[in-house]
Amino acid sequence: MDSVTAHRQDFGVNEREFFDPKYDFDFRDLSDSDSECEPGGETYKRPIGWNRIALKVWGKYEMSDWLGRGKKEWRNKSVKGEWPVAYHGTSIEGAKGILQQGFKIPEGSFVNGKKVKAVYGRGVYCPPDIDVAERDGYAKTFTSRKSGKTYKVALQGRINREYRQICVREDYWLIPVPKGTSAEKERDIVDKALRPYGILFKKIKG
Repeated sequence: MDSVTAHRQDFGVNEREFFDPKYDFDFRDLSDSDSECEPGGETYKRPIGWNRIALKVWGKYEMSDWLGRGKKEWRNKSVKGEWPVAYHGTSIEGAKGILQQGFKIPEGSFVNGKKVKAVYGRGVYCPPDIDVAERDGYAKTFTSRKSGKTYKVALQGRINREYRQICVREDYWLIPVPKGTSAEKERDIVDKALRPYGILFKKIKG
């Protein structure tokens, strides 16, 4: 069984409902030496070393060019209306929850096993560099029930520049959600601002 198939089964959800295998992509052996691209006017740093299972997004959102007109082939230029790429480190349980119910805004986050306050404000953090999500401990590890191997997990998505806040650290992007916002309004804000289209997995060496 290949790792992508195993990961789909690890979620224990209806695969036809949530996944779109024709857009899966293996970034493990790629190089960024000749891959300059700026979707939405921001540099896209591809998740080198990771493997992606694609989420089913066509028909889920209103028609627009937020994902670049659905072109599968590599492009080095953005199209009008395209949103920048962003990442969100999470756990496999968190990814499953986001898949089924959308994002929930935590009052704090756990980094390397310790609860920490939101550094730059309350909301959803989604840096433009997968290395940030991994390095700062937000991409959690899990052991696949199917393969028995250990991986880190993160989401790959697109962020609406109208809702995005660039933090003091420019490698941190935030979708701000004020404290006291109702759960329904929170979901509405995040749904308009961030659209996951892939779940990324990286095998832990050693």
